[in-house]
Amino acid sequence: MITDFENSTNKTDASISNMKKLLLFYAFLSEVVSKTTNLPGIILLLISFFTFNTNAATYYSRANGNWNNNNTWSLTSGGGAVGAGVFPVAGDIVIVEGGFSVNINTNSACATLQLGNTGNGTINFNSNNCELVVSGNVTIGAAGGSGTITVGGVSATRVLNIGGTVTIGGTATFTKGSGTVILNGNNTLPSTVFNNFTNLTINGGITTLASNVTVSGALTVKAGATLDLSTYSLSTPTSV
Repeated sequence: MITDFENSTNKTDASISNMKKLLLFYAFLSEVVSKTTNLPGIILLLISFFTFNTNAATYYSRANGNWNNNNTWSLTSGGGAVGAGVFPVAGDIVIVEGGFSVNINTNSACATLQLGNTGNGTINFNSNNCELVVSGNVTIGAAGGSGTITVGGVSATRVLNIGGTVTIGGTATFTKGSGTVILNGNNTLPSTVFNNFTNLTINGGITTLASNVTVSGALTVKAGATLDLSTYSLSTPTSV
């Protein structure tokens, strides 16, 4: 219980701190605007301010369970559960380790995802109409443990949406099932493991092949996005 209280308090204190920063900055900006016509300088100041850390946390798996269950997560490796109602959200760093499997049972999000660290780590999509959005990079496998992503199922509505790159960091497994992978940023697909898909959507940026790639279902390349085959081949999908 002490751990739960401390975890919740840490996040609340950080939120209060950021609110104080925002209020102080607003007062400062009002003073600056009233005394200057240097619009480029004001814009640069705004950009600099809004790059500060807005209460991101690092979550470690501590048990088998659903993504949105607080008992699945700790704020330290091997630590106690976070407080009730607390779980990773957009902007947070997620490390699945300890031989545990985390289920994607609802729409979920994080900034980066590492599977395998101190022991193996698995992400398993166990419900349809669920999307995991990782705004940054995904690492499957590490020196300290293997990593596994199982999209599984028989529905394209199980969606892994990645904003950054995918790295194979050690022993790794990717089970595509009938799900969908969406890629949004400039990236080079790994030459092994993460190169066989059912449905693949290139939503933005340039995706470059580093090996022959199989897409057995639908391939979608959105306007403004590029799929660069380089010197490799792409299997014939069922629809393009």
